Order: sequence, then C-alpha cells, then structure tokens
Amino acid sequence: MGIDINKDIKHIVFGITLEEQPEFYGVIAGKFDKKKIIAFIEEQAGDDLEKIKVGGKTVYAIEDMYLTFNKTGLLFAGSEDEGKDPIKKMLNAGDDNLANSKSMVSLVKDTDTAATAWGVVLIPDHIREKMAEESNGETPFDPETLRKVNFSFDYSEKITLKAGVHFSKAAEAENLAKFVKEQLGGFQDMEGPPADMKNIIRKLKISADGNVTRFGLSMKSDDLISGLQNMIGMFGMRQPIEGGDDDEDWEE
Repeated sequence: MGIDINKDIKHIVFGITLEEQPEFYGVIAGKFDKKKIIAFIEEQAGDDLEKIKVGGKTVYAIEDMYLTFNKTGLLFAGSEDEGKDPIKKMLNAGDDNLANSKSMVSLVKDTDTAATAWGVVLIPDHIREKMAEESNGETPFDPETLRKVNFSFDYSEKITLKAGVHFSKAAEAENLAKFVKEQLGGFQDMEGPPADMKNIIRKLKISADGNVTRFGLSMKSDDLISGLQNMIGMFGMRQPIEGGDDDEDWEE
C-alpha cells in the first residue's frame, strides 16, 4: 500500500470541529511511497476518485474527503457540506502550522503527547448550551462550565490511560469527581461483577485538581483486556423490555 505502519509513520494528528457543519482535519506525518499510495487509493476508490487542483496542489477527492501530500506527509480533510474548503484551509496554513502554532501548544500542554495516542476535545458554546438545556439540572456538574476534555493512551506491557475534564470553576471539577467515585463505589459493592472488573475500578484514580477532574489507570494489558471483555459480556447480555422506559426496565 506504500505505508509501513511500524517504520514510516512519525505521528498522526486528527481533529474535528463540532460546529453546525462539522469539518475534520488530519495529518499523517512520515515518509511514504506516494506512487504506491495513490495506486492503492485508485484501486480501492475506482470511479469515485476525482483528481483536482486546490491552491496549485494536486488533491484527490473521494466523496466528502480530500487528501494530498506535502513535505510533512499525507494531509486529509473534509466536510459533508463545505466541499473542498477544509483542505484549502490546511494548505493555506502551511506545512509546519501544527508544530509552530501557539494555540496548538497551549491546547495540548496538559496532555501526554508522548503517549501512543492522545487527543483534546474543545467544547464549543452551542454544545454547552444544548447540554445545559437537555440536562434539566440533573447532571453532576453545570454543563455551561465545561471547557475541554483531553486524554492519552499508552500501550506496552502496561496500558496507561489518562483523561482530564476541564471546567471554568473548580467546584464543578470536585462535583464530577465526587459523583463518579460514588457511582463506582456502588458498583464495587454489587455481588454480580467478576473480580477482574472490580480490579479495574479499584485501580482507577479519580481526583479534582483545581479546575480539572482527572482520571488515571495503569494496568497490565492482559488484565485490563480481560476485565473489559467481561464488562462488555455482562452488559451485552442485558436486553431492554419491550415498552420499558426506565433504566430498570431490563431483563437478562
């Protein structure tokens, strides 16, 4: 295909704008065999592939996704309704925009960017307003104070997960941490869940750190995978009762 995942990829950056017309952007940084990649895309996409010019560069379009190459690697972007505007924005920003952007550095400074995978989600105003409207005051925190969520995932013999939920007020971070601890404490007291599921919850660290609710988990990969499989199996066997509306309207 033109990419050796183990050798050729330096890093991947992917982002989505949560607006009324969502757009997605991505960079796969590294050194690739451009001819092989294009041949693979042409073979897979067939007649759906269109070759166009955007800002003097050759761009390959597949329905709502556009991709091209620059000195960084492979760029891709798209939107259901915005046409080629997203890829145009990326090309206009320049090859090194992500590495040198002050706003990007500020955005990720609280995130473990050395991890295998990581991400940051900014919560725009209209999403916060909608959350507040639909919650009817029943959430453990005020949705209008929510600012961003960041996470990282590191995989080796151990799996390390970190996440932070950022608020504009420290009290909301404390409220969320307290709520999650109470919920997990109740789960620990149940007789049904297997021991490896409870072990995951025991190892999960939850704390309020200023305006941030932090979550952390570090476990041997086999133990974590086993616990998650049991969790999926346990909840996957529960079926909703026809006509039931409440969480309690379930049967085995």
